[in-house]
Amino acid sequence: MTIASGLRWVAVSQGVRVGSQIFSLVVLSRLLPPHAYGLIGMAMTVTNLAFMFRDLGTMITIVQRPHLTASLTNTLFWINAGLAVAIFFAMLLSAAPLAGAYREPALAAIVCALATCIPISSLGAVQQALMERQSAFRRLAGIEGISAVAGVVTAVVLAFNNHGAWSLVGQMLVATAVAAALSCRASDWRPQWRFDLTELRDISGFTTHYAAFQFASYLQKNADAAVIGYAIGSVALGLYAMASKILLFPLQNISGIATRVLIPALSRRQHNLVEVSALYLRANTAIVLLLSPVLTLLFYLRYPIVDVVLGPRWHAAADLFVWLVPAGFVQAVHAPAQATLVALGKAGPLFKLSLFNTVSQIACIAIGSQWGLNGAACGLLVASIIVFAPTLMIACQSLNINFHAFFNGYARPVLATLAMLLVLQIVDASGVPRASGTYGYCTLQIMAAAGSYLFVLLVLLRVGASDLRSLFRP
Repeated sequence: MTIASGLRWVAVSQGVRVGSQIFSLVVLSRLLPPHAYGLIGMAMTVTNLAFMFRDLGTMITIVQRPHLTASLTNTLFWINAGLAVAIFFAMLLSAAPLAGAYREPALAAIVCALATCIPISSLGAVQQALMERQSAFRRLAGIEGISAVAGVVTAVVLAFNNHGAWSLVGQMLVATAVAAALSCRASDWRPQWRFDLTELRDISGFTTHYAAFQFASYLQKNADAAVIGYAIGSVALGLYAMASKILLFPLQNISGIATRVLIPALSRRQHNLVEVSALYLRANTAIVLLLSPVLTLLFYLRYPIVDVVLGPRWHAAADLFVWLVPAGFVQAVHAPAQATLVALGKAGPLFKLSLFNTVSQIACIAIGSQWGLNGAACGLLVASIIVFAPTLMIACQSLNINFHAFFNGYARPVLATLAMLLVLQIVDASGVPRASGTYGYCTLQIMAAAGSYLFVLLVLLRVGASDLRSLFRP
């Protein structure tokens, strides 16, 4: 499967999951009380952590390993199964203390039920990793889409029958079970009782560092909310959380999709640095090509977009886009570098970078929070810039490429984005969009942005279809 095809199918899978989430939110929010969502939110504090540690980096080894033996695959299956069972019992033991800490007796049973998702998911984990290794994203898209829809249907049926928070529990259980069952059916691989400690020792360095990287990333993703909530308060955190949701949606969908497809594609080429370097540079150019206009448009239309999506009372959240948009762009550029380091087996440097990122982010946001919420958001931008340099340096050194080659692909997308910004200002000055109301204004400006960006890129800068296709060559 080509990279372009992989991107398309991963995008389809993501689209189905996002669509089902939106449908679930719209329907279930009218059927379930806030208390149900609160209980699930409490349970997810331990469930999210459990899912992060369920394989300790063993599954990414299947995708990254240049030569995968049957012995290693079976060893990883049984290691993953053992970890899943251990985490399952750990969650059972934590259920009562967690319910006591939150003073919610009903929470204990919910945590116990959600704990079963861990061993169930482990049954199809190796099969899913093997399909990712083979870039079988069409099959994965079908599995993920069907499981997501099955979960939503279960939740809606249970909610209609007044099962409260258990509707959301049922959604997770059914989605996990369906995904595991379909993965087992879609893959020809079946586990055998084979366990090789020698092969396990060979990969222990990579898996340990990758698991540490995942934990550091988890801390980094939650550190900003923790610091802002503690230093400034819940109102500020609410504004920050909502601004982040609007901004992170395109970032997670574009850079996340690209990273998922890149890791197996780069791993297959890991012994040919020339090919890996070329693919890495094309991936950077593609991300800039896609994200530059999207983030610029979010920045330019930040106030009307926040009004449309969240409502006028969240107007102050738009102020944060001044800092969050450039921070988000810098962080998105990290994605191909992280995928490259994983593919090359450099989990150690990846963990160190993630740890440095976490410490820098906590420090910068804590310092910036002394000047309020905008200061904290500015701190996030400063931390992102600080981490950008060592990330770029390690990636370029690993691939023997210079900084000029890295930034060379930025020129035309950035020029097209600047031209798009000029067109937006000209259209805005005409007064026509604003006369059509907030929804009409956003629609007209989005159309003007898309048209001008594509015109400048394809006509004035002469970026042809063959040039665009070359970014996604196999």
